[in-house]
Amino acid sequence: MRHWKLLFCVVAVSLGVGCQGVVGTWTADDSSPGPNPIARVSFCPDGTFTAASMGRYGGGHTRVMSGHYTVEEGSIKLETEGQTREYQIKVAENKLILTHQGKEARMVRMKPRK
Repeated sequence: MRHWKLLFCVVAVSLGVGCQGVVGTWTADDSSPGPNPIARVSFCPDGTFTAASMGRYGGGHTRVMSGHYTVEEGSIKLETEGQTREYQIKVAENKLILTHQGKEARMVRMKPRK
């Protein structure tokens, strides 16, 4: 089921469907002030997401998780595996900044294929 959700999101982003706000695929930006816990995340128009963490955040391996997200006035809630994590969020064109417990993760939007 996860593969179908990810495929749907990739297709939607590739076609340019709803590429406003957080919808799209984002990758870690090297300008983050510290190690970035999220290597890549895709937010789909249907409110689902798939994220991958690598390195020490993934236990030395790539860890993939899927779930649902909601965006409300400067914050985003990610719900997965019965847990909810809330981040402060800033989106400006192709830049996304997520802040959780004082730690900032910077992401850049991947460009859809033409």
